[in-house]
Amino acid sequence: MEAELSGSGVGGARQGDNLVLRMPSDVTFATNQSSIDPRFLPVLDDVARVLQEYDRSTIDIIGHTDSSGGDAINQPLSERRASSVASELVRRGVLAERLYVAGDSSRNPVASNATPEGKAQN
Repeated sequence: MEAELSGSGVGGARQGDNLVLRMPSDVTFATNQSSIDPRFLPVLDDVARVLQEYDRSTIDIIGHTDSSGGDAINQPLSERRASSVASELVRRGVLAERLYVAGDSSRNPVASNATPEGKAQN
């Protein structure tokens, strides 16, 4: 998986039996949007191909946002972002029953929300 995603902006790390893929917002979504950037669709092709190879695994898709706007805006946005990713994976043949979809708003950021660059990654 790492080789296939190299250069895509997606980070990967193994945590025990789990593989965590971080798809930063600046790679996948425009600010305050839940539509996937078309440039990211080939990456989802690769992810779907690997998920089909490991067809017994389950997948948690957790959407995130930066800290601008507060939870009233960010929670639904993070949920829509996760749903957008899930929909694209299903379109590519991943069974919906394998997917858990949720939003995490601005909680658990992957980068600092103190800078524009960090916010873009969240």
